[in-house]
Amino acid sequence: MQTMLEKKGRDDGIELLSESHIQELRQRHASSPRPSIDKPPQQTLPRSTFFIIGSEFCERFTYYGMKTILALFFVHRLNMSERAATEAMALFAVASYATPLIGAYISDALLGRYKTIVRLSSVYLIGTVLMALSAALSSGLLVLIALILVAFGTGGIKPNVSAFGGDQIDPPEPVALQRFFSFFYAAINAGSLLSSLTTPVVRIFFGYSIAFALPAC
Repeated sequence: MQTMLEKKGRDDGIELLSESHIQELRQRHASSPRPSIDKPPQQTLPRSTFFIIGSEFCERFTYYGMKTILALFFVHRLNMSERAATEAMALFAVASYATPLIGAYISDALLGRYKTIVRLSSVYLIGTVLMALSAALSSGLLVLIALILVAFGTGGIKPNVSAFGGDQIDPPEPVALQRFFSFFYAAINAGSLLSSLTTPVVRIFFGYSIAFALPAC
């Protein structure tokens, strides 16, 4: 019967598959890899990223809140000339943007991002507390120590916070990373703007010591 069907198929120009050929095709299909189903891109951010975004908001609030009234403090409380106050502000800004080189080295070669952020944030906090204390005592030496600690703290964590936040999204997803960095830089701008508006007002009504203590809180 099968021979007759094969002969009829050949006469009609149709090549019929033999039983052995069909079994071979079935084995190939069973052994061939199945196409993988890609996971949908991650849309929500891990909870840890929101703590990082919040800490960046507070850090920028602290830095710009202090920087906004620092030149006035130099002139009014430390009796510096405007030129000397401008030079001191410039040195503080240079130190704040040079110390990220040190922070990056500590993170990559010694401690890692997390420990670097925690330890240098503690240095930062000590500097802001000393700054508020120096305003109450009008001590130039204490101001110098406080500004060195603040510059080292803010610069040390600067190259690590954004990268540490990106590390929380594992595996990396372009959509989630884009959302994180959008919130992250929005927090930077919001903290800078809010502190630049509120700290001068606090200085007018409550004085320099409270104004410097506000960012430390």
